[in-house]
Amino acid sequence: MRRRRGYLLLVIASGGFGCVHPILKPKDGLTTMKQATRVVPTNGEVQVAIASRLIDQPAGSDYLSRGLWRETTSPISHELTTLLAINGIRIGVLGATRPLEFQTLMTSEASVLDPMIRTTSLGRPRVLPVNGPLPSCELEVSNRIDSELEGRAYAAAECGLQITPMPSVDGRMKLRCELQIQHGQRQPFLQPSADGSYLARKDQRPTEQFGSFAWEITFDREDALIVGATEEPVKRLGEAFFFSGGGERPRQRVLVIQGGWADSLGEASPVKASRSPAARAGSLVVRKE
Repeated sequence: MRRRRGYLLLVIASGGFGCVHPILKPKDGLTTMKQATRVVPTNGEVQVAIASRLIDQPAGSDYLSRGLWRETTSPISHELTTLLAINGIRIGVLGATRPLEFQTLMTSEASVLDPMIRTTSLGRPRVLPVNGPLPSCELEVSNRIDSELEGRAYAAAECGLQITPMPSVDGRMKLRCELQIQHGQRQPFLQPSADGSYLARKDQRPTEQFGSFAWEITFDREDALIVGATEEPVKRLGEAFFFSGGGERPRQRVLVIQGGWADSLGEASPVKASRSPAARAGSLVVRKE
């Protein structure tokens, strides 16, 4: 994609979702989850580990714009792929055998941002911060293939991907993924208490979720889900989520996600990194939420 003027000024989120605890610093920047195989209930809940990170390159990178996607397979229907593309978003899956250029990027500390492992339980959504805050964000969104584009404007916007682990009949990892944008100032909301006996006030920022093109994907432990922008994402969600830096030096990113079963939340390292050459850079942190 050719460099264009008007890229949104984006600053990558520093991760304000839950507590962050450092764990081991393995040579593998992105675990393949091969050793995270046991399904162990904790307080009656099966624990899940989600590894995520961003690959960052100069905007217009031929590999992030085109080459990487030739190596992936599509895990969703053609209709949903088309709707996501209208909104400037595309997804793909890389299997256990990964392209050399992908491995090279994953070994570079200069190319890898925010490597983290978050732990959660089946059915409990968590948000992966992707981009923001954006001082202002104007874009166009389509909720159906045959609908007109609708203009949206956000102030102090933060872009994230909400992921919800779901049961899978064959023991593989299943995730529901939904794009969302938090924006504006905190506002008071009333919501039921934990036991449902009263309404409690909670101050939080408005959140827009794009459920009309949420997707579900079933993982093998060696698989990696890749989420990024189309080649022409200008004024679409793809630009807001995956471009940063503005001005003369815009940056382009893709989000890489893997999932596995956590052995136990009580251990120092709930997910053990394999010695795969897939990625060997950066330290990992874990979010116990």
